[in-house]
Amino acid sequence: MTFCDWDWRPAVLFNTSSAFAMLKPNGPWVSVDALDVWATAGVMSEEDWRSKFEEEFGPLDLSKIPGPIPSNSSRACPSRPAHPHIR
Repeated sequence: MTFCDWDWRPAVLFNTSSAFAMLKPNGPWVSVDALDVWATAGVMSEEDWRSKFEEEFGPLDLSKIPGPIPSNSSRACPSRPAHPHIR
């Protein structure tokens, strides 16, 4: 599981197979486009992720993510390729 800042919203990414985000404060976790999260979100430590989002979004209870957490969730996400215009 990877903790992400996806367009200023908390998100979690499970490899590139699935991702969930809280789209509004105190809202439910919803399934979002995993490849979009992988390609555009900033990766954070869990501690930084909670510190950044819990005041605005409320408790980030991962047990409320709908459905089973993918079995490959314990593995880190593959690294994103470097942006071609950044050296």
